[in-house]
Amino acid sequence: MKYSYKDYKHLLRLLAIFLLGVGVFLIARALFTPASFGEFGHYRGDSLRENMGFAAEYAGMAACKKCHEAVYTKKSKSKHKGLSCETCHGPALRHSLEPKKEKIVKPGSKDLCHLCHSINSVRRKDFPQVDFKKHNPGEDCLACHDSHDPL
Repeated sequence: MKYSYKDYKHLLRLLAIFLLGVGVFLIARALFTPASFGEFGHYRGDSLRENMGFAAEYAGMAACKKCHEAVYTKKSKSKHKGLSCETCHGPALRHSLEPKKEKIVKPGSKDLCHLCHSINSVRRKDFPQVDFKKHNPGEDCLACHDSHDPL
């Protein structure tokens, strides 16, 4: 059985539309993709240079350990051992450079503990969750709990 294509023009129109779409895509990609895209993987390489212009703010736990060895040792054996000191105390680079002049945040309100320990149905069931409206309302968490070794 022999096939004949009497109306092949509709296939040519479809091919032309497809090629036009590919051409528009390639032109748009060339116009809108930054020159540094793909330089260091699948992101814009210039973003690294831009971010290097920001001043560092965090010192890291090693800097805290230098002066606060006892607190660091206590925390490293507690349930909070995976948390950086700066998670609760905020950026500490300036404090580590000038400890007498620059003070760090000493949290003491339920607002900070609330960030991680409020009741949330998507958290693991074995993660300590507290109903802050019922659990010692009006009291500071640190009145009963040591934040570096909480129980």
